[in-house]
Amino acid sequence: MTVTPIIDVNAYVGDWPFRPLRHRSPAAVRRALQEAGITRAVVSPLAAIFRQECTSANEELMRALRRRGEFFIPAPALNPAYPGWEGDLEAAIAVGAPGVRLFPNYHAYSLDEPGARAVVQRAAAAGIVVFVSLRMQDERHHHPRMMVPAVPLELVVGLASAVPEARIVVCMGRYAEAEALLAAGNVWLDLSGVQGPVGCVELLAERFGADRLLMGTGAPLQYPLPAAAKIHASELPQAEREKILGGNAASLLRL
Repeated sequence: MTVTPIIDVNAYVGDWPFRPLRHRSPAAVRRALQEAGITRAVVSPLAAIFRQECTSANEELMRALRRRGEFFIPAPALNPAYPGWEGDLEAAIAVGAPGVRLFPNYHAYSLDEPGARAVVQRAAAAGIVVFVSLRMQDERHHHPRMMVPAVPLELVVGLASAVPEARIVVCMGRYAEAEALLAAGNVWLDLSGVQGPVGCVELLAERFGADRLLMGTGAPLQYPLPAAAKIHASELPQAEREKILGGNAASLLRL
């Protein structure tokens, strides 16, 4: 019997400085994801968010993943506002990462700056995906001394339009933000931030098609079980559910 792949495109490992995480190590995150039925996961280091240079966090991630088989798919972090990001991109390509991840709001740069465009252009030339984390968690949960606004939607769309050969995955976008984000034909939306209204998966698929919707959990900052459950519970045709659960990600990431 063929097993439908369920691929999480928005997972992390490491510590979160504002609250203890139940799952933080690769082994613990993998266990939680597998208990939710997930078969593979794109993973980035949380530590990179809180460092200007991402090299050390990426190296820590790769060392941690060496003993974890093929479950995890690395997406190293880049900070185009910090010198040396080119080396981080080359290192990601060298280890076979199918994508890299940007945290513009935490690293305090704008997507309309030349560095951000250069990252996306070089990633496109290398044939890899760029993940843009719109937010890490609901803003209502932010520490009062570290309120981090979401990445402006118009800047994501502007960057995608400026580099049409790029493939950009936006993570933690909300239902109300989908129309603006998916206006660009080379943007895919991860559903980890879409938590309503009722029937949200069906509504998005009906309006924009199932082909650019991806399953993501936001683990370990969010519990992974609801991410797959809301797709399984949708009234979409089985073929469309399978695309969103993993087929689209497998195609996009060339797995």
